[in-house]
Amino acid sequence: MIQPLLIACLLALQINTPYCSCVPPPAMSDQQYDEYDLIVKGKIVSLSVKNGSRIISVHVITSYKGNSDKKLVIIKCPEQSGECGIFPKIDEQWLFYAYTNKNTFTTHLCTRTRTMNPKAWGYNEEALKDDLEFLEKKTKKSAQAVNVEEGLPMSIHHR
Repeated sequence: MIQPLLIACLLALQINTPYCSCVPPPAMSDQQYDEYDLIVKGKIVSLSVKNGSRIISVHVITSYKGNSDKKLVIIKCPEQSGECGIFPKIDEQWLFYAYTNKNTFTTHLCTRTRTMNPKAWGYNEEALKDDLEFLEKKTKKSAQAVNVEEGLPMSIHHR
């Protein structure tokens, strides 16, 4: 009698527990690029939580799309991992892909957003390299990439 009750309780917990399940994004392409409103490489300068969202302040190193001159952008994501939140740390560098939602940049685990920290959970060197190579080629053709620190068009330089 205890086993069926235990199984029923575990099933109920599983049904009510939020979880994040993502399909890995396809190879980077023009279609993938066009899907996002903001693409930047930057360093995390502050983190906070407000109303169930993680607020990430990013010092922009290179802007690939959607931010030509701002040195700091604010990006929101869900606070919890079960809601597909991401967990950057202060001083880490990330490649952010974000959408615009009511004049706010938002991202989540199921976007192409990637850590650039080789020691971080979820680091994928090959995918990061492929994305950066695509962005460099794409932005060289259109002269869109901007080194925000210097305010000049540029090619991608890993720091």
